[in-house]
Amino acid sequence: MTSTVHIAVDCMSGDYGSHSNLQGITAVLQQTPDVHLHLCGSKTDILSGVPSSLTHRITVYSTDHVILPDLKPSSALRMKDITSLHKALELVADKTANIIVSSANTGAYMALSLKKIGLSQNVKRPAIGKMIPCLYESSICKHTLLLDLGANVNCTSETLVSFANIAKDYLAQTQQVMNPKVGILNIGSEAGKGTEILQKTFSVLSQHTDIDFIGFLEGDDLLCGKAHIIICDGFHGNIALKTMEGTIKAFYNLLKTNMYHSLRSKIGALFLGPQLRNTFGELYNPKKYNGALFMGLNSNVIKSHGSADAESFAYAIKTAYQIAKSSD
Repeated sequence: MTSTVHIAVDCMSGDYGSHSNLQGITAVLQQTPDVHLHLCGSKTDILSGVPSSLTHRITVYSTDHVILPDLKPSSALRMKDITSLHKALELVADKTANIIVSSANTGAYMALSLKKIGLSQNVKRPAIGKMIPCLYESSICKHTLLLDLGANVNCTSETLVSFANIAKDYLAQTQQVMNPKVGILNIGSEAGKGTEILQKTFSVLSQHTDIDFIGFLEGDDLLCGKAHIIICDGFHGNIALKTMEGTIKAFYNLLKTNMYHSLRSKIGALFLGPQLRNTFGELYNPKKYNGALFMGLNSNVIKSHGSADAESFAYAIKTAYQIAKSSD
C-alpha cells in the first residue's frame, strides 16, 4: 500500500499571494493522489481556492498573518503573531508533516527554520542546495547538487568542507548515490587558481578519504554533469544560479522572437516548434526546477522562489513530494 506524503504549505507568502499559490496547490492535488497538504493561511481564501472535490485531502490551519518580503530575520524571530510560515514550520517540527514548502523571504525563512527545527547533529552552518540539470550525453549524472545558494555569503574552508559532507549524506539518503564526485566552483580548473579559502578547501578535500574530490570546476561546467556535487559560498552560488536561469529565459525568448520573424522562419517553426517546446519544457524550463532545499536541518525544508507563479509553486511542492518519498 502506498503511504501518504504529508506536506505543510505556507499559502500566503510570495509575490503573487494565496490566489496564485492555491492554483498550484490544486494542480498538485489533481496530479498526485498520495499526497495530503496541510495548508496554512487564510481559511476563507483556502476553502474558496481549492475545489470542494479535493478538500478531503487537505487540512486547513487558519492564520491571517504573513511574513513580509522585506522582513529582517531578527524581526521574524521576535514576532508574536503566528504567521502562515510559523504554523507550517510547527507542523514539520511536531512531525505532523514530512516536509514544508514556502515562498517566504530567505533570511526570515532560514532563521525561523533554525529556531523551530534546528540543525542536524555535527552541522555548524546550514546551506541552500538545489538540483540542476546535466545536459550533456557525457554527463555522469542526470542532476548536480549545487550548494550554497545564499544562506552563507562568506564561508571558511571548514564550512565549505562541511557542505560537501552534508550533500554527500543527502545524496546517499535520497538518491542512493554512495560515492558522489565533488567539485569546487572556481574561476579556473587549475589547482593554483582562486582565493586562499578555496585553496585551503582544495587541500583539505584532496586528503579526505571519504570524499571523491575531482578538483576545481568553472562556471561553464555547471550543466555538464562532471560532478554529483558542486560546492561554493552562497554569494557566488546565488549569482551562478540566477545567471543560468536568466540566460535560459533570454535564449528561449530570443529563439521564439526570431522563429516568427519572417515567412521562412514561420515555416521552419512548424517543423521545429514541437521539438523545441518539448526540449525547453522538459530540460530548460526554470519553473520545473523551482524548489531549493535548506540542508543541514533536522527536517526537510523547501524554499520556493518569491516570484513563483502557480506553475512554479506547483513544481516546488512536487519537489518536496519527491524528496519526502525518497526519504522514507
